Amino acid sequence: MSAESSLYFARTGETPQRVLTIRLGAVGDVLTTLPAIAALRRLLPNATIHHLVEEGAADVVSELPSLDDIIVVPRQQIMAELRRLKTKAARAMWSRLRAERYDLVVDFQNLLRSAVWTVATAAPHAIVRANWQEMSPLAFDFRVPCKPMSNVVQQHGNLLSVLSSDRAMPPLSACAPHITGAAWRSAAERLVALDVRAPYVVIAPGSRWPRRSLPHRLIEAGVRALRRAGVALLLVGGPSERGWLEALGHELRIPVSVDLTLKPLFAVIAGAAGIFCADSAPMHVADMLELPTTCVFGPSAPELYGPMFAPAVVVRDERYAGQHSFRGKDVDYFSGVGADRIERGIEQMLALPARAGAAESR
Repeated sequence: MSAESSLYFARTGETPQRVLTIRLGAVGDVLTTLPAIAALRRLLPNATIHHLVEEGAADVVSELPSLDDIIVVPRQQIMAELRRLKTKAARAMWSRLRAERYDLVVDFQNLLRSAVWTVATAAPHAIVRANWQEMSPLAFDFRVPCKPMSNVVQQHGNLLSVLSSDRAMPPLSACAPHITGAAWRSAAERLVALDVRAPYVVIAPGSRWPRRSLPHRLIEAGVRALRRAGVALLLVGGPSERGWLEALGHELRIPVSVDLTLKPLFAVIAGAAGIFCADSAPMHVADMLELPTTCVFGPSAPELYGPMFAPAVVVRDERYAGQHSFRGKDVDYFSGVGADRIERGIEQMLALPARAGAAESR
């Protein structure tokens, strides 16, 4: 990058040397920032770059080549203390961030909860989207316009236009989370234990938001199409989904894995021939791995949250196109999606060009 040509340099007269990026929240949300973090490293090859993340998603960015370190916010401890009117953990985190002496904060979150930590750093400069929420831009001096319904991956990348020599969004590409050798071995052991052999397709029908989880009839339709194709199947999910996924697996005679930690789960998905999923973290993992995908959207917009890089077939009830905030509404967002659309989507996915084998990506 030619620092003298960037908006940041024009305004500050310097190139940032110590940078903090922020994306708190769930695994899928943090995964969407990986292409922008990689692009930031290309823009600032000599800078020290840290990322602020909460405990549950720390493995997403751990050992990422683009980062020098990660800082984990102990959110559960902070919230537990606040309920007792205690602030020890929050004050310790505040002091830690202040001591790092960052030049710049890039806030991919755009919310008050992330803006609080930006204020804690006392960094002289910070970047956020201009279409702000919850008064967060009070802590920022660079406010970057973004198209409201553009994919969140692009929105994250667009923030970096402030640092780009041509003042445009830098090129973005898929960026897989780092998968350790131990994670590959754990994944292989799990597949052997479940007698799942390649080629296999991962089915991830659940979501942390229940209204996004796929209904039984659509899962059955996907299973029918996949079995016609002659591939092995594996149901995956988190520990909180154990009950209904194990019952589903027993009914449909599909092996189930619900207790893998993140890195081995990433490896299981990386070794698959494709994924059939809801709008959930496994979908974002598959996107960063450029894995053939059939994803079914309910109460969220694929324009915002759908795959950016993976060869994907997106299925949704078009009555809700352009809408993306339904958490509290008593609506079946999959009622307009027929089994035939799922089966066609699976067939289209399986016809997509095969990607390189997982072994080559290790």
